[in-house]
Amino acid sequence: MQRVWTFKNAVPRVLPIRNIYKKAQDDAYRLATVVVEEYSEKKRKELEQALASSAGKETARISMLRVLSEINLPSVRSKFYDGEYDFSRPAFLHLLKQKWESHDKLLLLQRLEQMKVIKDLGLGSFNPIVDVRLSFSKDESTNVVPGSILPTEQTCSEPLLQILPFSTEEHNYTIATLDLDVPNYETNQFQTSCLWLASNIPVKATDRLAIRPSNCLIPYTPPTMHKGEDKHRIVTLVMQQRDPSVELDLSKIQKENVNIRDICTQYSLQPVGSHLFRSQYDDCTEKLLSEHPNVENYTPFELDQGPYYILPSTCCI
Repeated sequence: MQRVWTFKNAVPRVLPIRNIYKKAQDDAYRLATVVVEEYSEKKRKELEQALASSAGKETARISMLRVLSEINLPSVRSKFYDGEYDFSRPAFLHLLKQKWESHDKLLLLQRLEQMKVIKDLGLGSFNPIVDVRLSFSKDESTNVVPGSILPTEQTCSEPLLQILPFSTEEHNYTIATLDLDVPNYETNQFQTSCLWLASNIPVKATDRLAIRPSNCLIPYTPPTMHKGEDKHRIVTLVMQQRDPSVELDLSKIQKENVNIRDICTQYSLQPVGSHLFRSQYDDCTEKLLSEHPNVENYTPFELDQGPYYILPSTCCI
C-alpha cells in the first residue's frame, strides 16, 4: 500500500538549510580584503614616489598606478556594479572601458566593417578609443544602436551626441556627420556629403552632457533621400585635435564632395570614435524634407531603377 504524505506529516520533516561553510567563507573574505588593501597601499606608495620624480608630468606608469591603487578595492567594485560611477577617478573609467570594449565597441566595429564604412571613408584602419552615443529624442537614454535604420521623421530632428572618453585629460574634438551614399547622376558615382560639422569642442570624462548641433560651421541637415534610392549610410566621426591650445578654422570645408582623409591630414585630426545609422525613403520623406529649413531646393522625384540606375560600389546590408 502506497503511503500518502499529508501537509501535516511533511512539514516537520523540512529542516532549515544551514550553510556549514559560512564561517569559512567569511574568514576567506576577510583575508582576501587584507591582501587587496595591502596591494592597494603598496601601489599608492609607488604612485607617490612616481609623482615626486616626474616633476608634475603625467606618464603612462603614473596612469597605470592610479588605476591599480583602487581598482580591486571592494568599495570601488561595489559602487561600479551598483552603477554609482565616479568619472573623476581613473579606476572607474578603466572599468567602464573594459565594459565598453566587451560589447559596444565590438558591435560598432562589426557594423562598420560589414557596411564597408571604414573602406569608403579611406581611413585605412580605425580603432575607436572613445564611446560615441547618438539619439534623436529628448530622453538621452534612448540611444540609437549602430547600424539601425531610422525613419525620416526621426532624422529630421536635431540629434543629441555624447562623447564619452575614458581618460581624465581634457581634449578638443571635431565632429563630422557624413552621408556616404549621395548619388551623382552626372558622373554615375556616389559621393560623400557633410551633414553636420563642428570643431573646437572641449570634452573631458566628467562631462556627460549631450552635444547639440548649435554654433556649427555646417548646421545639421537631415539626409536627403528620393524615392527609389537605396539606404544611405550616415556616419558620425569624432576626431581628436592633436593640439588642444590651438583652435582650428575649418570654414573652408565645403558641404559637398567631402574627403575626410584629406581633412584629417590637413588639420592633424585623429579619428577616435564613430557612430553609424542608416536612412531610407518613406511616406513622410517628401513632406518633411520640403519643409525643413536647412534643406535647400528639395525636388521630389522617383528614381527609375532601370538600366541607367547607379549601381553601388559597395554592398550595404
